[in-house]
Amino acid sequence: MTLGQVAGLIAAIAFVALVVFLVIFLRQLTTTVKEVTRTVDEANQMLAVLRRDVDGLSVEAQGLLNKTNQLMDDVNGKLGSVDPLFEAVGDLGDSVSDINDSARTLVKKVSNKVESSDGADNDDAVKPVNAEIEAEAQGREVSPTERASSTAEGLKKKHLLRQTKKRSQVKTFKA
Repeated sequence: MTLGQVAGLIAAIAFVALVVFLVIFLRQLTTTVKEVTRTVDEANQMLAVLRRDVDGLSVEAQGLLNKTNQLMDDVNGKLGSVDPLFEAVGDLGDSVSDINDSARTLVKKVSNKVESSDGADNDDAVKPVNAEIEAEAQGREVSPTERASSTAEGLKKKHLLRQTKKRSQVKTFKA
C-alpha cells in the first residue's frame, strides 16, 4: 500500500464514521422533534380547555357584577326614600327642643315672678327675658295673643337658625 492509498483509506473510514454519527444525530433529532411536537399539542389542548373555563367564569362574573349593580341601585333608591323620614325625625327633634326651651323660659318667668313677689332682691343675673316680662313689670296686662306671638317669634328664629346651619353643612356621603 502506498501512502496515497493509506490516506484514501483513512479518509474513507473518517467519512464512514462521519455518516454513522450523522445518522445517530438525525435519529435523536427526529425523536426530540416528535417529543416537542407532542408537548406543544398537549399545551394547545390544555390552553383550549383553560380558554373554555375562563370564558365560562367571565360570563358568571359578569352576571354577578350585573346583579350587584342592580342590588346597589335598589339599595340607593330605598335609602333615598328613607331620607325624608330621617329629616322629619330631625325636625321633630328640633321642635321638641324648641318646646323644651320654651318650657324652660316659662319656668324662669314663673320663678322670677315668685321671687319678685316675695320681695327678694333681683340681682343682674335674673333680668326680664323678653317683652312679656317687661310688660308685666310695668303693670301692663299681657294678652294671650302677645304671649303666643312672642313665643312663636322665638321659635321661628330658632327654626330659621337651625335651617341655615343645616344648609351650610356639607354632606359627605353621595351615592
